[in-house]
Amino acid sequence: MFLIFCPQTYERNRDLNVRVFCDYYGIPEDPATGSGNGCLAGYLVKHRYFGSDEIDFRIEQGYEIGRSSLLFLKAEQNQGRIDVSVGGKVIMVAKEGKANTYNKVEEYTNRFKARNDSVACRELLGCDLTTPEGMKEAKDKFLFSTICPRMVQDAIEILEEMMNE
Repeated sequence: MFLIFCPQTYERNRDLNVRVFCDYYGIPEDPATGSGNGCLAGYLVKHRYFGSDEIDFRIEQGYEIGRSSLLFLKAEQNQGRIDVSVGGKVIMVAKEGKANTYNKVEEYTNRFKARNDSVACRELLGCDLTTPEGMKEAKDKFLFSTICPRMVQDAIEILEEMMNE
């Protein structure tokens, strides 16, 4: 993750403009990064970047990608410790994505049940892995090397089918 900041802002009542790039995680640029800004607040206070051991800033982020956000940062050094607070306001942009995800999980679960009658390990293996007796039974019957690989293969096939639809 790369975080870049500068005091030149789009809005007059903002203190910093921040950009965060997380391409390693498949996010070319993040429009609002609380964790990154929290670390930035600690850094600014620790190094007295603005000549003070405390900050109370309004941070703008996401302007360059058309998803502007406002985060509030407070941080202060207190007896060798830096206390950081991060806040902000968000707008839901992916509600449909969440519903779609739930639908896909339900579809996957139904397909797996159709093949195997269950999604619960206890039922698939015929023993309770949460007990020492059940774990011993699974090991003694080699269930981890016979049944489990079949279940993983089923899971892979179902996911591949769903991805190709």
